[in-house]
Amino acid sequence: MQLLKSFFKKVSNLKGNYLANILGFSGLIPFIFLFLSIVFLDAKYHNFLFNSFFLYSAIILSFIGGVYWGFSITQVNKLKAKLALFYSVFPAIIAWAIICLVNNIYIKSILFLLLFNLIFICESKYSNYLGIPIYYIKLRQKLNIIINIIFLALLLTYSI
Repeated sequence: MQLLKSFFKKVSNLKGNYLANILGFSGLIPFIFLFLSIVFLDAKYHNFLFNSFFLYSAIILSFIGGVYWGFSITQVNKLKAKLALFYSVFPAIIAWAIICLVNNIYIKSILFLLLFNLIFICESKYSNYLGIPIYYIKLRQKLNIIINIIFLALLLTYSI
């Protein structure tokens, strides 16, 4: 219990941007782990690993959307609140549809890759309008680049 208290005390002393970076980059660990597992483990595990990879992608996209639910709550302007609410549910619904309706790994990968990038483009375009902190957009840019690399490596590796 003391160890847990010590941990939370150290975490509470971190600056918000620093903690956001740590947590954001930590979110890449399952992507990297699953990618490496697909590359190095026997093909008999691929179905499970690809499903896990895409499900985790949907979870991350839902989380990204959830951030905008929080932004919508803080908006005084009703139009900005509605736009943020739209952004909050869009990623989860589209990710769910991709998982349910697309069976081909290549097409699924490309659609998820496009969705991650589309969301980031929209975030960048409307960040000033919605009052999104610049550190969040910078963090998302770095994370999005890495996710792009992982998805592209996955596509290249699986096609070989």
